[in-house]
Amino acid sequence: MKIDDESMTLSERDYRMRYDPKKRRVKKWNSKGEEGEWQDISADVINQLATEIFKERYSGYFKFDSLNDYSSREMLRKGVKDKICKDLKSLGVDLEPEELEKIENDGSDYPEIYFEHMRQLYETD
Repeated sequence: MKIDDESMTLSERDYRMRYDPKKRRVKKWNSKGEEGEWQDISADVINQLATEIFKERYSGYFKFDSLNDYSSREMLRKGVKDKICKDLKSLGVDLEPEELEKIENDGSDYPEIYFEHMRQLYETD
């Protein structure tokens, strides 16, 4: 896809984002169409963007109070993060192994039912 003589990656088009690979920066437009601020590309920013994108696109489908909903949410967030990382790599932005690990295992806001389930698994009589 070409806009104003510039190519757009899949994540830029799908998630209303823009990359500046030379400066290693990213910005995103919100659901109201308001332009966001440029941010330095980092694991924290990618995780934050994945959460924002999930909330904008999918949060109406999940209650966040069941393990199945939590698992579905994490799979969707992982898909968003994978798409962003793939596009960054295609633009020549290489992330350090530590950043990739942090993106993969960000441990985002587990629902209380997850902790209850884990306690039940590890409780002994």
